[in-house]
Amino acid sequence: MPGRRGAGTRRAGAGPDARRAPRPPGPAQPTLARAGPYRATSFTLLTSFQRDPETGFYGFIPAVGTVQPSRAGRIRSNFFPGEPNFEGYSRNQTNVGYSFEHRFNDIFSFRQNVRLSDLDSRNRTVAVAGIAADQKTLTRRATISNEHARTAGIDNQLQADFRTGPLTHKVLFGIDGYWTDAKAFTGAGGTVQSLDFTNPVYGRLPFILPAVPGTTQTTAQYGVYLQDQIKLDRLSLLVGGRFDQAEARTRALTTGVLTKQDDTARTGRVALMYNFDNGFAPYASYSTSFEPVAGTAFGGTPFKPTEGEQYEAGFKYELPGTNAFLQASVYQLTQSNVTTTDLANPTFQIQTGEIRARGVEVEARASVYDNLDLVAAYAYTDAEVTKSNGADLHKRPAVVPRHTASLWAHYTFRAGVLSGLGLGAGVRYIGGGAGDPGNTFSTSDYTLVDAAISYEFGAASPALKGWKLQVNAQSLFDKEYISGCYGTTQCSFGLRRTVLATLSYRW
Repeated sequence: MPGRRGAGTRRAGAGPDARRAPRPPGPAQPTLARAGPYRATSFTLLTSFQRDPETGFYGFIPAVGTVQPSRAGRIRSNFFPGEPNFEGYSRNQTNVGYSFEHRFNDIFSFRQNVRLSDLDSRNRTVAVAGIAADQKTLTRRATISNEHARTAGIDNQLQADFRTGPLTHKVLFGIDGYWTDAKAFTGAGGTVQSLDFTNPVYGRLPFILPAVPGTTQTTAQYGVYLQDQIKLDRLSLLVGGRFDQAEARTRALTTGVLTKQDDTARTGRVALMYNFDNGFAPYASYSTSFEPVAGTAFGGTPFKPTEGEQYEAGFKYELPGTNAFLQASVYQLTQSNVTTTDLANPTFQIQTGEIRARGVEVEARASVYDNLDLVAAYAYTDAEVTKSNGADLHKRPAVVPRHTASLWAHYTFRAGVLSGLGLGAGVRYIGGGAGDPGNTFSTSDYTLVDAAISYEFGAASPALKGWKLQVNAQSLFDKEYISGCYGTTQCSFGLRRTVLATLSYRW
């Protein structure tokens, strides 16, 4: 529960997130009412169970010795800052739900999506609290967190496809609700021996665990929304609005103090796009957002909902007679109450005042001769903390890179002895970011190479149709790098070479 978002939150438009800067594309084009035979009812059962057995937890490391020089040398990625005999993280998660749809006729259809989730997690770790003047001795503290949460959500949608004169409408009306019931026991501090990263000795005493106070929290959110996608010849207009009511009840088990929080919000979005005959489609959009954030800060204070506003303009272009697509956009996203790492308690989160992100994104996709797929993307993000009571005011948010770029190519053999074989390779570039809220230092940029190989067995034998083996490798050359820092003692190594093999069957 501490610093974690609850499942099932919704918003009227894509909320502006200054770290990832997600934005919806131009308004989806309305489709004409379907005629002729159709499948009236569909029902899909969705279930999953995930068990993460107890494993170690690799915590933060200091900036000195990683992104900054140290007289004692460099901290390598195989250095473990915690306590091997104490560390442990385990998680069990069960999800059950379904997706139901029924079409009454060529105009009206109904959809219902339901999801139930049960999550139990336990975490024990020793984290770095500081580094001594000798630039090699790390002071440390213990953190314990045991959490259990149940969530439920339901979304009901009624859709109508019809015409009014020259206008084609796709009207969507919905009512949804989301609930969480969580309990967490968390604590940080205690007494842990310091550690010399040049000659680490683990398991020394004293080792005194911190107190672990408990917190319970229940949340509920109810929403009503209405949206219309209107098309007039090549002009598409999307207009939507939403009303949300959210409540949270948080009780500190140690003191019995109950904190109540009730919020309401009206949000909406509007988007316009025009499709020219030559494949060029400019668009513009505006939306506001509201999203309750389940969980509490380290002291048990419940999080406030995030609210956002976004402007975007851009274009899509599909080259006539080819399978090539280009999209570019400029945007401004503003979001309040953004969660970020708590520097005093690194395994928890706090909320900053307001973050604004402005930027440009460009993406190009092309398929050549039905064998070679190419994808290239670039993003520029200018992010700034615009409201805060801390040292981060008018600074860049930590970790957020100014430049990112990627290039990926995938070739599929469709004939001959290699038919069914797929080969892919790509490169990712991530620019440096601010290393702490005050922007006193920065992290370095890095470039990673990825690769993939796959084989569809149906190409060798019709009896094996549907079977596919795929192997993906990230950071193929096993590069050591710092993925980001939230403060002077809160830096993280990025994942080194990771290989994942998947055998799947589709029918």
